[in-house]
Amino acid sequence: MNLLPYSLSALVAFSGVIVGVVLALFAKEEMPTGKKYFPLIQKVLLIAIFALLLNHFKALLIVKLVAYSALIFVLSRRMMFNLYPLFAVAFFLLGQGSRELFTISTLVFLYGFPTGSMYVVRNRRMGLLKTLGKVSLRYAVFPVAAVVLQLLYQLF
Repeated sequence: MNLLPYSLSALVAFSGVIVGVVLALFAKEEMPTGKKYFPLIQKVLLIAIFALLLNHFKALLIVKLVAYSALIFVLSRRMMFNLYPLFAVAFFLLGQGSRELFTISTLVFLYGFPTGSMYVVRNRRMGLLKTLGKVSLRYAVFPVAAVVLQLLYQLF
């Protein structure tokens, strides 16, 4: 995969978090209703990304069943850590083909909506620019790691 389309896809996928923040800040009246559904949306999209990864590598059925069971067990617990470094690895693994790159970019972009919105819900007192700055710093590991992995892949 050429580095320019790959890098632009990583930036577009990352921009889902920014869009989620902006939507949450401009639609504050919707946040009380949405905040109970955002974790569910995140879990569904995480399962979709995981399924895409397993299907891409054509894992055996027993491996898929064990992996899905483990994922569902992990998702049943309360998740409060940043998954974007893991998304960067999945983005790199799946991003070598154009169809898979489009699919993983779309899923990471959609995952960013509830992620950015939940960040706004947890940090209500910050303004737009401060929130965008903090969100960008917190989740910028995704495009940076994805591009670095692709550069290393092309060098070696």
